[in-house]
Amino acid sequence: MTYGREYGDSLLSQIASRLNNIPTNFNKMISRGSGAQFYLLTVRNKSDFAENQIFKLLQNSLSRDFSHNENTIQIEFKIGQSDLIDAHSNIDDMISECETAISQIVDKESIYYNHYSKEIYAKLERKNNISQMLTQSITKNKLYVVYQPVVNITTNKIDFCESLIRWNCNCFDDMISPSEFIPIAEKNGFVKNIGIFVLNDILRNYDFFIQNNIKVSINLSVKELTDENFADNTIELFNKANASPNQLTFEITEYTQFIDNQIVHRNISNLIDYGFSFSIDDFGTGYSTFQQISRYSGSLIKIDKSFVDNIDTDTYNQAIVSAIVNMATALGIKVVAEGVESDIQLQRLKSFGVNYIQGYYFYKPMKLEDLKNILKHI
Repeated sequence: MTYGREYGDSLLSQIASRLNNIPTNFNKMISRGSGAQFYLLTVRNKSDFAENQIFKLLQNSLSRDFSHNENTIQIEFKIGQSDLIDAHSNIDDMISECETAISQIVDKESIYYNHYSKEIYAKLERKNNISQMLTQSITKNKLYVVYQPVVNITTNKIDFCESLIRWNCNCFDDMISPSEFIPIAEKNGFVKNIGIFVLNDILRNYDFFIQNNIKVSINLSVKELTDENFADNTIELFNKANASPNQLTFEITEYTQFIDNQIVHRNISNLIDYGFSFSIDDFGTGYSTFQQISRYSGSLIKIDKSFVDNIDTDTYNQAIVSAIVNMATALGIKVVAEGVESDIQLQRLKSFGVNYIQGYYFYKPMKLEDLKNILKHI
């Protein structure tokens, strides 16, 4: 709901008043920053309060309802704290440090307070360095694609392969995993370049997958699907390569289905109309319904690894997986279990009627040459 400028001005005024009236036994100064930003400067000894005492005072003050013309509203807020600890620091440094602390607060989490530290700075600097180096990774031939086989639980044959990106980066002391660099790529938009890179690798080896009757899947990000030209560009790539779409499956997360964005839904519809199929990744972690899933051509769901890890002993996970498989089977939807690492897990999943297995128990992600060698000996 939009209340208008008058309400906004009144709200800002009330916030300033509450900040100014926070009960303290030390000197403080309130200042308005840009937009809805406020600065609270305090002069005190460290022994005056525990580190989070000011945060608790602010939380108590700002969590109460605000009102204007008989309308009430609650606000969301984030608090960053910085300390002036030496003579070389200044107010600008403190503001910058507070903003850095706030930038590291994850949206939609209950924690909305962060105290600036050297660790926060190091974490942010690492992210920035990864972001910069990642954008140069394709031109420097540092990215490569691996494929993880998905095994038919009945025949033990490889029916699918999931394409996965890897980064051969030697700029850090440790290896940069996809779980670290992919979220950064999504944020800076480079994930689109990664998607094109992976798709081109698949197309270069498309004949191999067709000859071995192996379908291949590729993960799609929200960033790609919100590009209004994504479906058209993808279809154009396949037309130029004279490649059939029937061999490729796009993997999307449960969250993607709930995005209220016409471009996303139009891209998915156009890709399905062209002949591509979709699968739902990390199933069980969101709020998908089978009615939604059945809209996708060649529907296939992948049960998240978190439900597989303790499936031999966790009766709750057993019940969830069993219910998912039973419902999916009744609707003609195939089920893949991800992250299978032991024979105990395999046997339990087999008893539930899971169709496919993906995990280290059978195969780790591998380069295409290694996959070719495995197929020669099957």
